[in-house]
Amino acid sequence: MSEKLLRIEEVAVRLGCSSKSINNWYWFRREYPDNEYAKMLPDYFQEGPRKTRFWREEDIPKLKMFKDSIPQGRGGIMGCVTQKYYHKDIKYCDNIMDQIGRKPILITEDEKEGGFGKFEKFPIK
Repeated sequence: MSEKLLRIEEVAVRLGCSSKSINNWYWFRREYPDNEYAKMLPDYFQEGPRKTRFWREEDIPKLKMFKDSIPQGRGGIMGCVTQKYYHKDIKYCDNIMDQIGRKPILITEDEKEGGFGKFEKFPIK
């Protein structure tokens, strides 16, 4: 019996995000393959260049963990990815790249539900 493969749209619905976000995550992975966050992303299957990408059902929890652990908002690591689309100030991206060199702090489900309020995902220098 063959395993069920999911297209990007199906993965996005399950994760509660857009397919553009998933594309940005993998763009980040291509640009910064040695980064701790980039290593969290599972590989996808693709039959050839510019063909549909597929993820396995078992990749969904890994993607969910990645989504929940990356810093969000303007100071998040994806800010540098999106800044390239808008040709924004490169100094901003340099600051973000300085931050992502630090090891990520993974937030557990208990900590999320525990109501710790706003938290820093990067240790302060």
